[in-house]
Amino acid sequence: MDRPIQKKKWTLQRVALGIGILAFLAFSVYSIGWSGRQSSLNVDREKITVSKVERGVFDEFIVVTGVVQPLKTYQLDAIEGGYVAEKLLDGGASVKKGDLILKLENQRLMLDFVNRETEMYDLINNLENTRLRLR
Repeated sequence: MDRPIQKKKWTLQRVALGIGILAFLAFSVYSIGWSGRQSSLNVDREKITVSKVERGVFDEFIVVTGVVQPLKTYQLDAIEGGYVAEKLLDGGASVKKGDLILKLENQRLMLDFVNRETEMYDLINNLENTRLRLR
């Protein structure tokens, strides 16, 4: 003879589904009710500055440590060596074509120029002396 088997009301799947639904509802209520509120921060009155709101220029100063690099860099090659005698423009200044930036000096080149000039005058004197002798 067969006997009817009664089904259990609280199976493991139903309990897990109920816990899941309750957890979802609890999370929804919490997120709607409490997490929407703004948090508060206690600050000393000495650290707060209160003043009248005015229209004007907004100047913001932020201290930042960094390295500034130029957009373009040009290398200048000197045919002859030497040293910088005078710096006419400071770094970061805008320059145009033909502006003087540095004054370079080369003592050896200057001495060579003076020697060649002296040789030239010596040759001119020798030429004049030769002309005088021929007359």
